[in-house]
Amino acid sequence: MSVDGFRLRPLQSEDIPFVMSTWLKSLWKAQGPFTTFRASNGRARRYVSNTVFFAEHHRVATDLLKRCGAIVAEVEGAEDEIAGYMCAERKETVQGEQFVAHYVYVKPLYRKLGIARWLLEAAGWKPGEDIVATHVTYVQTDGKLTERFPIENNPYLIWR
Repeated sequence: MSVDGFRLRPLQSEDIPFVMSTWLKSLWKAQGPFTTFRASNGRARRYVSNTVFFAEHHRVATDLLKRCGAIVAEVEGAEDEIAGYMCAERKETVQGEQFVAHYVYVKPLYRKLGIARWLLEAAGWKPGEDIVATHVTYVQTDGKLTERFPIENNPYLIWR
C-alpha cells in the first residue's frame, strides 16, 4: 500500500519536537483518561493537571520512542512537512503476540487519505488483525474507526 504524494521514512532527531508536541497536545485534548469532572465548587476540573500530565507523559512518550522508534509520513517534495507518524511494536502479551499501536497521529489536513492505515501496515499490522492501543483518544472511540479496525485498549503495555 502507498498514498500518492507522500512517502514513509524512519523518525529522525529533527522530528522529535513536532512529534512530542502533537502527541502530548492531542492526547491532552482527547476524551480519554484525562477527561473533566465537576469539583465540589461546581467548576470543571481535570483528573490530571496539565503541569503533571505534560511533565510525566513527556517521559512516557520519550521512552516509547526510544524503545520502538516511529514511522513518519511526509509530503513528497516538502520533506519538512510531516503529515503523520506512528509509534508501534509487536509484542508478547497475555493474549499472545499482538500488534501494539502506542500512538498514531495524522494532521487534520491529511486525514481520510489512508495515511493512518498506511502507517499501520508499514509498522507490521496485518489487515484483519486486532490492534492493541496503549493511548485512546476520541478519534478511536467515535465508532467510525472501531467499525473498520478492531481496537482494544491496554495501557499496561506502555511499561512492558
